[in-house]
Amino acid sequence: MTFSSWISVAAAIISALGALMVWVANKRMRRISANGQIGSLLIQLNHLMVEEPDLRPYFVEGGKLPRGKEQKAKALASMYLNLLETIWSFEGTMNDVDKTAWIKYINFQVRKVPIVNDMYEAQREWYSNLNKILDKK
Repeated sequence: MTFSSWISVAAAIISALGALMVWVANKRMRRISANGQIGSLLIQLNHLMVEEPDLRPYFVEGGKLPRGKEQKAKALASMYLNLLETIWSFEGTMNDVDKTAWIKYINFQVRKVPIVNDMYEAQREWYSNLNKILDKK
């Protein structure tokens, strides 16, 4: 092999290593960005419960829906489903532990809160990401 061939091989190896390093860094940055966006969405969910504290027991603890709060609960359920749909759209950036936790959380929130479940079932074509989880059971 000639000297120029060795230089070409070395350049190809260095180029491949550089591309691999860029790919790894890009993957890490996507994960950090996704985690930041998920964190922001969780803060929004928490704000929803702070703004409507009398609905929290219904959505979180299996309590009864307070009389006269049906429209607020429907609006909150719609927003909740949209946030969960968005969160699960980041599935590809999650590790296995996070995926398992989110699957359990999403199943609980959708299946155990009647107004959320009813809204999901009535409009399931809107939630392609959630369908991947909820259709497995």
